[in-house]
Amino acid sequence: MNRSIKVLFVFLVSFLGCVGSVAGDTRRHKRDEVTGHVPSTHEEILAQRERKKDVFGERLEEMKRKMEDHKSGKQLLTKEEYQKMERKIKAYENKMEELTRDFDERHSSRLLAREELLNEMTRARIASRDEL
Repeated sequence: MNRSIKVLFVFLVSFLGCVGSVAGDTRRHKRDEVTGHVPSTHEEILAQRERKKDVFGERLEEMKRKMEDHKSGKQLLTKEEYQKMERKIKAYENKMEELTRDFDERHSSRLLAREELLNEMTRARIASRDEL
């Protein structure tokens, strides 16, 4: 038991260190005075991608479990529910495949550029509203 507490402690410390480093990256960016937007970093995008992978993985497992329950007769689904479940499983598998592909700085740069463009559009919309 003592060993498992040490392992848990090491894991917790390393996890908090990772979270702190991502949060620290955000602080060095300047907040947009008009929109309040704080630009993302490559590390934040990667962390968000990992969170999405976890969420979609859990959803996929849930769907597969429900499908197994149906096939075993434990919890039967209607025809419509079964077909919907098959579509969802396929969609979640496609999303998981997409999230496990290589993701480099170029992808991140495109996301950051789009984020900045959306912020500029928001800033322009706020400025035009203020002129009225």
